[in-house]
Amino acid sequence: MHIKFSTLKETNPIKSLFINLLTIAVSLFVAFVLIEVGYRIYFSLNPPLIVETLTGNRFRPNVNGIYRGGRISTDKHGFRNGIDNHAWDKKKKIMLIGDSVGFGMGINDEDTISHQLNETFKGADVGFLNLCNPGWDTIQLRDRLYFHGTKLGPWKLIVWLYSINDAKLSKIYSPPDYKTLGVLNLPLDTLPNNFFIFRWPDALRKKIIRSRQLKNKQKDPRRKSWSEYYKWCISTYETGTSTKRNEKVFVHDVVQWTQQNDSNILFVIFPAETQFTDKNRIPQDFIKSLGEEFNFPVIDLLPYLSKANKKERIFLKGDHSHLNVKGMKLVLRYSQ
Repeated sequence: MHIKFSTLKETNPIKSLFINLLTIAVSLFVAFVLIEVGYRIYFSLNPPLIVETLTGNRFRPNVNGIYRGGRISTDKHGFRNGIDNHAWDKKKKIMLIGDSVGFGMGINDEDTISHQLNETFKGADVGFLNLCNPGWDTIQLRDRLYFHGTKLGPWKLIVWLYSINDAKLSKIYSPPDYKTLGVLNLPLDTLPNNFFIFRWPDALRKKIIRSRQLKNKQKDPRRKSWSEYYKWCISTYETGTSTKRNEKVFVHDVVQWTQQNDSNILFVIFPAETQFTDKNRIPQDFIKSLGEEFNFPVIDLLPYLSKANKKERIFLKGDHSHLNVKGMKLVLRYSQ
């Protein structure tokens, strides 16, 4: 009598390991995609950005999240004062207004200039309020000042945090439109890409952001290289350009508003890292000349930050204009 035993086919351990790892990788990828899709659908229905002016969007009130690597929170007006709401109740209010540099791009709420100033003057009856907005230029910030500044005042002081790229949209002058400022209800033509959970590689992520093409906006070379973008920004201050001519009028509008509202204004000019080496001071000289003509004080941070940057880098990693926590503290120390 013969008994036959069936034998199991041996599995290659390397092949088995590969299949298991592949299964895990595919499962994680599918999970990430589902989370991302759900996240995008949620924010397409409840976007953290709303239209404020014909040329710019702002954050919704009471938003909490991560924006460009930094934890941010907005107040009831949609400004970055989520952890400084008490500042609105102070007798003397000081407005900090500017673009992404003053906003504190890439750093957390507690490291912004506005919050650090509130902590420094904690016992005083003065509140520092951050009305800065990423990506905005002088024309948009002027409109914010005219609408929200009037609505939420009075203000003891306006601190204008000026960057060297703020004249980009000044190709054509347009006066403030009091009838539509701050009350627009237009649909967004972009999804809030900066709030996506996962920063997918460009090769994997579909480009769904459609940038607004404004009639007064030149072709933006920032996607080419920092060098090209920097040259473009500097060129907007060259003699004879419409951007320089109109930027002067926008700044005059700002100064005129402060005079009409019994306030004062101080311009603080933030430099770009490239200026530390090429010694180009065209934007700084331009604002200083306006300060002399329109009678307002100017603080030029270029000499101070240039010296500090030699000891330790003060900009965000891979960035040439946005300050890191160290840089923000240096500005605070200098302002004091």
